[in-house]
Amino acid sequence: QFIATASFIVADVNNDFDVNIADLTTMVDHILERRILAGVDSAKADVNRDGAINVLDIVVVQNALLGTVSLPKGIRPVASEISGGAEVSLAPVITGSLEITPLGTRLNLTNDVPIKGIQLVIALNTSATVNRTDVVFPRARDMQFFVNSSGGEVRLVVYNLQNVPIDTGSGSIVRLPLMLADTTEIDSVYAIISTADTAFDVAVRISLSAVQNAYPSAFRLYQNYPNPFNAGTNIQFEVPDVQGKFARTLVQVFNLLGEKVKTLARGEHTAGTYRVTWDGTDDHGTRVPTGVYFYRLVSGEYVSAKRMVMIK
Repeated sequence: QFIATASFIVADVNNDFDVNIADLTTMVDHILERRILAGVDSAKADVNRDGAINVLDIVVVQNALLGTVSLPKGIRPVASEISGGAEVSLAPVITGSLEITPLGTRLNLTNDVPIKGIQLVIALNTSATVNRTDVVFPRARDMQFFVNSSGGEVRLVVYNLQNVPIDTGSGSIVRLPLMLADTTEIDSVYAIISTADTAFDVAVRISLSAVQNAYPSAFRLYQNYPNPFNAGTNIQFEVPDVQGKFARTLVQVFNLLGEKVKTLARGEHTAGTYRVTWDGTDDHGTRVPTGVYFYRLVSGEYVSAKRMVMIK
């Protein structure tokens, strides 16, 4: 007869010897009954030791990743590196950048697999106070965002309690109200991405480059081309960054009587340059006659219009 004592890392439910965003999303899947944590894995997930695995445990892990609480037994909640078999080399590619803009700092990601969660750590050369997001971009609208800063470190945890992932694609995820002059103010930055696996969620660590980019500083409507035109013409316009929201824009075509012919673009637009095409038809798809038309860009108090000629 003998007695054996085993120890484990609290909340390390995917057994990669670290606690990160992939453990959190695996626990969410257990609560949703999409996978079952049993035995030691179940004991690890019961972080608050109340005999159940529920949203209370999720909140503890979330706050540990943000650095606002400590997990039991002094286990570090945020990885400085992923050891063992956890830093997975996958065929899917996930890359990203931290982009400095005049209105804040964007997290941009390109992923060819769905992303279930994000853990971001930004180390700055000076202290900063950031405790919220400024803008969540459309591809991440299903996500919940949690931000904390302490000294020169800013941490972000991104997930949702239904594990609805960020779909494959490329573009901005979120903008933080972190105002930086240039990339030299960033000491280091990395992200841990949670992706789905058959048994557990997998943590994939990616290095983020700090870049500085320029978005349009004002609305601008360009002359259409070609002009005059026959089969179709292109209309290009620019939308600037707007603090705390997206710009709502409207592009429409009118005839000489001031009657609306067709709406070419409507809704929220993130900062950037856009192009729409008018094929010479109205909102009902009917071809309009040869003549002079006007197209107009409207956003809030901004209005700009230009003249174009259609020749059959």
